[in-house]
Amino acid sequence: MQKLYNWLDGGIKYLLAAVMLAVPLYPKFPFIKIPGTYVSVRLEDFLVVALGLTLVIQIFPRLKEFLTDRVNREISGLPLVGLVSFAFGHTYYQNCHSKYRTVALG
Repeated sequence: MQKLYNWLDGGIKYLLAAVMLAVPLYPKFPFIKIPGTYVSVRLEDFLVVALGLTLVIQIFPRLKEFLTDRVNREISGLPLVGLVSFAFGHTYYQNCHSKYRTVALG
């Protein structure tokens, strides 16, 4: 496990560089289309997920130390607020009447 952490310490800068290069330079071609919507998954989305998982793996063992800094607490709160917003919207969408769902979807 320590070997994995050591690799992630050195590899995180390469993942970050790959994200910084891929997002603006890679063409916005869809990789997976989601049927019934205009949304599609691109290859760069997988790169961003890999970077996010790497950061979580890096931070989780030192979470208490990481959250002692005020800026880190505030930045960590933003995804939490987004998750609460998503959960509320998903719950509201499931519980609202069908006539309101068609209005909300356009």
